Amino acid sequence: MQDVYTNQIVSAALGRRTGWVKQIGEAALDGAGKGKGKGKHKVVQLCDFDRIDWVPVMSGRHHAASYLVRKGLSRKAQLSLQLKRYASKHPGSCITHALPYTVVLETWDAHEDDMKMDFGGVKASFGNMNSMMNCSSTLRERLDWCLNDSKEEVQDPSRDDWFWILKPSYTNKGSDIAICGDWDDVLDGLEAVPDIREWVLQRYIEAPMLWTGGYKFHLRVYVLCVGALKVYVYDGILALLAAHKYNMDSIGPESVYRHLTNTARSCEDVDFDEALFVKTLDDMPDSVRGGPVRGARVVKEVREQINGITGELFAAFENEYTVFSPMDNCFELYGLDFMVTDDGAGDGTEGVQVTLLETNPGPDFKQTGDRLRGVIVRLWENTCRVVLDGDDTAPNFSKVYDKEWSVKKAGGGMKFT
Repeated sequence: MQDVYTNQIVSAALGRRTGWVKQIGEAALDGAGKGKGKGKHKVVQLCDFDRIDWVPVMSGRHHAASYLVRKGLSRKAQLSLQLKRYASKHPGSCITHALPYTVVLETWDAHEDDMKMDFGGVKASFGNMNSMMNCSSTLRERLDWCLNDSKEEVQDPSRDDWFWILKPSYTNKGSDIAICGDWDDVLDGLEAVPDIREWVLQRYIEAPMLWTGGYKFHLRVYVLCVGALKVYVYDGILALLAAHKYNMDSIGPESVYRHLTNTARSCEDVDFDEALFVKTLDDMPDSVRGGPVRGARVVKEVREQINGITGELFAAFENEYTVFSPMDNCFELYGLDFMVTDDGAGDGTEGVQVTLLETNPGPDFKQTGDRLRGVIVRLWENTCRVVLDGDDTAPNFSKVYDKEWSVKKAGGGMKFT
C-alpha cells in the first residue's frame, strides 16, 4: 500500500502470521509461484490497484487485493444506471427505497466544435451555425443545448425550491462537488471543470439526520468482497461529520463545509478537529431524537438496512460482467457511503431510512485518523483471517451475500493470452 498509515496496519496484520507469510518486493513478484515452488506458496499482491501486476493474476498464479473490472461500482453514473435497472425489475427490493433520485449528465458533445443537433429532421451543427452567423458559441451555451433533456427532467413544477448536488462520475474525496440551487449553478459547476465529461446530478437530501450540535454526517461502511462471490459488511462503521453546522439557507461555494461530509474536505477547514468530526455509528444513540433508548433501536435498524442494501447492491451486478467481474483468486475492500434520514415515526421501523450515496474501490483508510486507528486495524486483521486463513467465521463481519457466479470458472469473465 502506498500510504504509510495503511501500509503499517497491513504489514502488522501479515506479521502476525509469521511462519507462512513472507513479504517480497515488486521485483520478485513475477517469479513467485513459478517452477518447482508452484502450488507450494500462496502469492497475494497486497498493493494498490495501479501497482498490481495483472499478468500472473489473470493466469491464476497470483492472488490480488483487487478485481480488475469494477467500473460499475467506481463510476457513479454506471452505479446509478445499473441499480435503477435492477430496481425496475425487482420492485420489492430494498434498493428501490435506498437510492437518491439521480440524473446522469454526459457533456462530451458540448466539448466538440462540430456538435450535431436535429431540429425536426433538419440536421445542423454548432460549427456550421457559427460560420453562417459569423459568431462562436460558448462552452456554456453548448452545455445548455446538449443537456436540454436533462434540464427538463430535473425541473419540478410542484416545488418553488430547487436543490441538487452535482458530482463528477469518477472522482472521490469530495472533489469538484457543487450544491446547486438552480440550473445556472449546474452549468457553473460543469463549466468550472471542463475536463470532466461525465457527471451525476442527485436530488439533495435536505433533511438528513443530524449529529448532536446540528452537524450533517454520513456513514462510511467497509465491505469485503471475496472470490466470486462472498460479501461481508464490517461492523466498525464510521460516522463522518461536516466541519460546520448544517444550514440549508446557505448553499453557495462558501458553505461547502456545511454540506460535504467527506473527511478529506472537512479537514481543509481550520476548525477541523478529528475527535469531534470522526465518530463511529455506536456513538450515535445520544444524537437521536427520543434519547439513547430509541437511539439504540435506531442503530440496530440502520445496521439491518445497510446489510440488506449491500446484499442487494451486489445481487444487482450478477451477470453484468462487463462492469463488475469478480475473480475467484481475488478479493477487495470497498468503502460504501450512506446517508440516514429520520422522520421520528416510531412505527416499528423507527422511522429511519438509509440511502446509498456511492461506492468507493480503494478507500482512503488514513482519513479515519489516529484516534480511531483501531477500527482499521481490526478491519485488516479480520480481512486476513477470511482471505488468508480461510476463516469464514471471522468476528466483526456479517456475511450479506454468498452465491457462486458463473464467471468464477471463466477467469473473471476474460481469458488472458
